[in-house]
Amino acid sequence: MALTAEQKAKLANITLGENKVIKNEIAQMDPGAAASTVSRVRSEFQRKFGATDEQVEHLLAQIGHVESGNKNLFQGRKLESQGPVEGKPGRGFFQFETETGGGSGAFQTALNRYENMQKDTWESPGWFKGARKSDNALLLTRSQQEDILLADLYMKEGSDPLIKKALKTGNVKDLWLQKHWAGATVGSQEYKDKSDWYDEKISTYKKKSDWSSTVNSAFDKIKSLDDIFGGAFG
Repeated sequence: MALTAEQKAKLANITLGENKVIKNEIAQMDPGAAASTVSRVRSEFQRKFGATDEQVEHLLAQIGHVESGNKNLFQGRKLESQGPVEGKPGRGFFQFETETGGGSGAFQTALNRYENMQKDTWESPGWFKGARKSDNALLLTRSQQEDILLADLYMKEGSDPLIKKALKTGNVKDLWLQKHWAGATVGSQEYKDKSDWYDEKISTYKKKSDWSSTVNSAFDKIKSLDDIFGGAFG
């Protein structure tokens, strides 16, 4: 089943409500599809940390909320249709930074970790090669960005205790501060200021009924769309 350019664009910026409708349509076409298309990255992440779908969805949704309001954005923008802002290198749902424009190059580093996590059994898909070239996470689907984030966290040195804590408590604050934002030394004033900023951001997440900790009201396995429609949206 081939996707049109319009469908690809829509899926890359899908809303929770649209995601739920599309998943239901897919389930009607193939009831076993969602269960059979979990990515290798997510499967390994869940296996290592003994995590449920619900726990992983909650982790991803919280980080996405803090970074972008769970929107596929250029840093400093509120709408997907707006272009980049000079000096603000964050891109996508999780605001991976580019190598250019004063960025840290975190996106390319995350791609390295994604590749290394699977290097023994994996062949680079077209979308991955495109991501390397574009250096822009915003051009990927939600599910592709999720897998890159999970691989990045999985492979980072010293991340295991923080991941386990986030999954157990349902609070990703320390994991986000130390292994995703990672912009200051623990205990420094800058770290404390960012911690306060996180608390302010996450407070709106807690108030949104759409973002409950149940898997059905989070992202409903949007990653399954990639495989069902014939692989990557490249």
